[in-house]
Amino acid sequence: MQTGDTSAFVTYQAEGGALTRQAAKALPVPDLSDFAVTADGLHLAVSSWLRASDQRYRTSDLAVDGRFSTPVGPSAVAVAPDGTAAGGENYYAFETFPETGEGSYEQYTFGYPVSLAVHGLAWAPDGSRLYAVGVDASGGTPRLRTVRDAETAWVRLNGRATTTPLAPGEAYSFRAGFDSLLSLDAGEAMIPGAVRITRYDDADPDGVLIPDPTTTPGRTPADFFGSYYVSGTAPLTGPLSFRVDYSGSGHYRPAAQTFGVPVAKYAPTMTLSAASTAGRAVPTTVTGRLAWPHAHVRTGAVHVVKTDLAHPSGYSVGTVPLAVDGSFAFHDTPQVGGANTYAFTYDGGTSYLPVTASAKVQVSRATPSLSVTTDAKSYHSGATVKVTAHLGATYNSRS
Repeated sequence: MQTGDTSAFVTYQAEGGALTRQAAKALPVPDLSDFAVTADGLHLAVSSWLRASDQRYRTSDLAVDGRFSTPVGPSAVAVAPDGTAAGGENYYAFETFPETGEGSYEQYTFGYPVSLAVHGLAWAPDGSRLYAVGVDASGGTPRLRTVRDAETAWVRLNGRATTTPLAPGEAYSFRAGFDSLLSLDAGEAMIPGAVRITRYDDADPDGVLIPDPTTTPGRTPADFFGSYYVSGTAPLTGPLSFRVDYSGSGHYRPAAQTFGVPVAKYAPTMTLSAASTAGRAVPTTVTGRLAWPHAHVRTGAVHVVKTDLAHPSGYSVGTVPLAVDGSFAFHDTPQVGGANTYAFTYDGGTSYLPVTASAKVQVSRATPSLSVTTDAKSYHSGATVKVTAHLGATYNSRS
């Protein structure tokens, strides 16, 4: 019986065909819609919207005796023969959950405007199915929903690498973790069941199973279900992915998911070394080196563009080969004096980003001879003077 902010309960014990009164008490439930007795007959679950509670009441004296694994909302509650409970989560959804522990198995929704009917939950006698009845806003047009496998919880897999995106050749640690509505039982440090992690890349397109991944026990508040770790090196070319297969166990369902780990191109560093000055028409050499922070593959070429006073827009002087260690050398005999600038561009090939560096060499410029003479040392006023200028050898200009 409901009175104000409370609902009055009376419990009886049935024995030998007779009922014996056990307890009578007003419980703090202002909007009682349903209640259910646990499978062992020892406790009472009460549904409420205004004061949805996980409190478990003893049938012997109606005192609070522990808690259910989740609060029981409106508008119905039912208990299976094995003790699994089902109750309203809100007006439009319901969930299944164990009597004790933390969390729930699964949540189900009717969706607005269909709501869970009062007393609208019932279990099959063998506990294999849960029946839920939904009604429209007026309380009519009932709809029946049958739930199977209601005593197992979904498991969501998650995974990520220590560095995302990875660079080709970079060392990584890949973590596989879990999420679920159902918490671990007391004393469990890892989600029960088996976990397989398979790596896929260009070298193993069909996948290779990673043996004995490292496990880390769960801890709160994060990584509650434990984690599995594998380590390795990102491929030098192509994609990288991991498939995680969880077998499921007990009240946890199996799960499988593939996680792609981005492997991003990056630019190696380039250093150059050259003499600051050089003689014109004298051989000179510019050396360089490409450096990668991780293991790398030989790919791409180094292109050279030269700029001097005769070619201010620059012109290509070819490519230079790369040694195994990333070093290279360019030999030239500059014919134009002044600043000679050598721009080296590594195109990156198929695996890396391009990178450019330049070196400047000041090439000597000869001073040509220039003389001026006259045909006499002195002249009378009004006389004609003959002046002769003589320019010696030059490179490419006689003006």
